[in-house]
Amino acid sequence: MNTNGSMDWSSALDAIKETVGPNGWLSEAAELEPYVTEWRKILRGSCRMVVRPASTEQTAKVVGICHRAGIPITPLGGNTGMVGGGVPEDGIVLSTERMTAVRALDADNATITVEAGCILAEVPNAARDGGFLFPLSLAAEGSCRIGGNIATNAGGNNTVRYGNTRDLVLGLEVVLPDGRIWDGLRGLRKCNTGYDLKHLFIGSEGTLGVITAAVLALVPAPKDRVTAMATADSWQDLLKLFAIMQGHLAGTLVAFEVFTGLGMEITARHVVDIVDPFAEPAPLYALIETVCYGDDAAVREALETGLGEAFEQELVGDAVIAESGLQADNLWRIRESLPEAQSVEATVIKHDISVPISKIPAYVAEGSKIAMEIAPGCRILSNVSAYGTT
Repeated sequence: MNTNGSMDWSSALDAIKETVGPNGWLSEAAELEPYVTEWRKILRGSCRMVVRPASTEQTAKVVGICHRAGIPITPLGGNTGMVGGGVPEDGIVLSTERMTAVRALDADNATITVEAGCILAEVPNAARDGGFLFPLSLAAEGSCRIGGNIATNAGGNNTVRYGNTRDLVLGLEVVLPDGRIWDGLRGLRKCNTGYDLKHLFIGSEGTLGVITAAVLALVPAPKDRVTAMATADSWQDLLKLFAIMQGHLAGTLVAFEVFTGLGMEITARHVVDIVDPFAEPAPLYALIETVCYGDDAAVREALETGLGEAFEQELVGDAVIAESGLQADNLWRIRESLPEAQSVEATVIKHDISVPISKIPAYVAEGSKIAMEIAPGCRILSNVSAYGTT
């Protein structure tokens, strides 16, 4: 977030220190290192100071000071990004790590109000206490922060059922570039009173303001889940499998994640206790999950029927359905360990794009061809959710 002003930097930094107190700032080189280096340890930036405000009011004062002094601000959540968006260039890093309160759980409205520094995994934990589910889930959920998820409009594993982060945000509190506070913390699902300004900030990656709190939509917690993994030879076959799963599982299909045989190979090589659940390696793997709100047996039967139809059409080579929560967790652990394993294997160039489902096979083929022309000998790892590809 760029700022403009005439206050000198030295005075401004002193004023910031006074605003946040001795526990609210870091300036030693060793202290700054984790904040200026991105997750892959490939890109490294620099900053004068890391500022850790403990409240929206402190954040507003810090941003106002930076505005008057022309000090650039890089807002930072859990620093789990893999494309360099959080790497600072001078100025200050503004970390939300001390703003972690769950402000309210409104059971009647099925909403939860949290501060931006809440670790993502802690939000569904808090929601669970009220019998609800907050369905945003991704591999970095144990360390990423909800403010960063909102600022990047994160997708995650359950996009196929619940949408992106944008679809789960009902209201925001944001500190604007001049230090003013915009209070849009409204838990309304139906609001037709003009411009819906929160959508300007969702996905803006900190360029328009610092998100400090959010009202998030909750859904009823499912009774159980059924998780499966299947193998396939081609992307075209997987598209047909996805259509079959949608037809049989209707609104209960929450995840359809695809990764390559190379991804499985690398993950099994570098992550302890990860093994390919199939006797023979395959070109492609699909991780499928559906949730149960009523008859668990009926949902499992629908999944089995869908897989049976896929076998009849020779769309899948093999499949396994988890028989317990532990088995389901183990299947998910394969998918969630992919980024870690890739970083151990080699230097990784990341991207995250979205294309229409029907275009995924063509995109993978053409993108792989171009990548090989640019960097001969590179290895292509495609991790695809039903509504996007990386």
